[in-house]
Amino acid sequence: MAKLYFKFGAMGASKTANALMVRYNYLERGKRPLLLKPRLDCRDGKTMIRSRIGLEAECGFVEDFLDEMAAYEAEVDGGVVTGDGAVAGDVAATGDGAMVGDGAVAGDVATDGVTGGAVDDGARARETRKPLDFDAVIVDEAQFLTAEQVDALARIVDEFDIPVMCYGLRTDFRGVGFEGSTRLLLIADKIEAIKTVCWCGKAACFNARLDADGHVMREGDQILLGGNGTYISLCRKHYYAGLASRPE
Repeated sequence: MAKLYFKFGAMGASKTANALMVRYNYLERGKRPLLLKPRLDCRDGKTMIRSRIGLEAECGFVEDFLDEMAAYEAEVDGGVVTGDGAVAGDVAATGDGAMVGDGAVAGDVATDGVTGGAVDDGARARETRKPLDFDAVIVDEAQFLTAEQVDALARIVDEFDIPVMCYGLRTDFRGVGFEGSTRLLLIADKIEAIKTVCWCGKAACFNARLDADGHVMREGDQILLGGNGTYISLCRKHYYAGLASRPE
C-alpha cells in the first residue's frame, strides 16, 4: 500500500541528493517517477533541481501538477466528456449524456452489488479510472508547500495508491515550523530524519541564518533563499548560544 513520506533534515543534510537518488532508482527499474518542486524555489533554474554535490534533474512544479490532477478529478467525478467522447477513466457518455461503463447500458441504474443500492456516476467513474502515467511522486523543498497542497498530495496516495515522497526542512531559521512541514508532520504515514552534524559533531537540527559578518540572526522574513553562505546547520545548544563556529 502506498504511503505519504516526509523526509526532513537541516540545511546540508543531502535531502535533495536523496530525492534525486530515489528518482534514479525508480528509473533504473523501468518505473516512472514524477519529480516536482514548489514554484517558489527558483535557485537552480525554473525547472531544475540540483544538489550540492552536483546531482541534478529536470522537474515540474507542484502547483501545475495539482491543477492538472484537480482537472482530472473534476472530469471523472463530474462526468465531463473529453474530446474523444469519453470521460477520463474509460467511462463513456451516450448521446443524451448518460454515463456508461463496465458493460452498463444507457438508462440502466447501476447498483453496488451488495446492498442493491444505486451507485452514482461519480462513484462508478472513480472505480474505472485509467492508470496515471507515473508510479511515484517526489517533491523537493516541501517546506514551501501549503497545508492545502499537502492534503492534495495525500489524496493522491489514498485514491490512486501512488507513493508520495516529500523532502524538506522542518523549521525555519527562528526554529518555527514551515506550513508545509508542519502539515506533513501531522498527516504523513512515515516520517524520517535525514541527519547531518553541527560543527561540534552533535546532531544538527536547527537552521541558523547568518548575517554578512557570520553572526546568527534571530529576526527577518521566514523565507530567504540561500545556500552555504546564508545558512548553517547547528545543534540545539549552539543554535541557542548563537555560535556558528568554534570559538577562537
